[in-house]
Amino acid sequence: MDFATDFYIALPLAPCLTEIHTLTGENLFLVQGSRRAVLIDAGPGLGDLPGFVHRLTTLPLTVLLTHGHVDHAPGCALFGEVYMNPADRPVYRDHCTWRDEYVCGQVGAVDFPALAPQLCALQPDKPMLALHGGMVFDLGGLHIRAVELPGHTPGSMVFLLMEPRLLIAGDACTPSTYLFLPESSTVTAYRAAVCRVRDALAGQYDHVYISHGHPETSRTILEEMPAVCDTVLAGRADGQPFSFRGQNARIAKACAGRFKRLDGGCANLVYDPLRLG
Repeated sequence: MDFATDFYIALPLAPCLTEIHTLTGENLFLVQGSRRAVLIDAGPGLGDLPGFVHRLTTLPLTVLLTHGHVDHAPGCALFGEVYMNPADRPVYRDHCTWRDEYVCGQVGAVDFPALAPQLCALQPDKPMLALHGGMVFDLGGLHIRAVELPGHTPGSMVFLLMEPRLLIAGDACTPSTYLFLPESSTVTAYRAAVCRVRDALAGQYDHVYISHGHPETSRTILEEMPAVCDTVLAGRADGQPFSFRGQNARIAKACAGRFKRLDGGCANLVYDPLRLG
């Protein structure tokens, strides 16, 4: 396998937006204006991601991280100008310590030895520029507005592509939002954050993209999520059991494979029943 070309697959989503799907299952997003480009998330740090990106664009490139988790951030070591919310710096450092474990789990122990030489050198203390809500990045004819949506992690961000009316929600609001991790907020705090972003962005986007699974999700996911939180807080959640790396949690709305809700809804929450409010 030629990891420089086979580790990533480029899938156009809109004239300005390309999904870069990774072998380990993440969706990265390349946004291009007339003067600059932005890569949203950098994955775990495998293969020649900069080379792959530069085959898609020759524009000057900035990396914006949705959050500091192992599957989204360690690959930033391969790039120069990187922005991340400082609230996620401790998360990023911690997740760098088990990047290899994560990749091995995604590709399988048999395939990992062949892949290991393609792992980038980790930079847990990599200098990054501070990313905060309200910042706007001008790419030339296209502006990206950064919006804070804490919950999944303290520094989780979503990005509004203003002129094409697209929202990159990352892992912050999805059909499987993880809210049971040590760094995650309570359900009550998350509900408040979702409502704040929902109201701030109302009427400003027509499509929503997320970082795992099928890239496009329901346009109404931000509107749906508060009701899911309310169900949990009222003790009426389905509470489907879920486990991840030895942690036990509950899924708010019963679902089948790949978090397809049985009731036909989209937004969902994986929560810790001991950390509600």
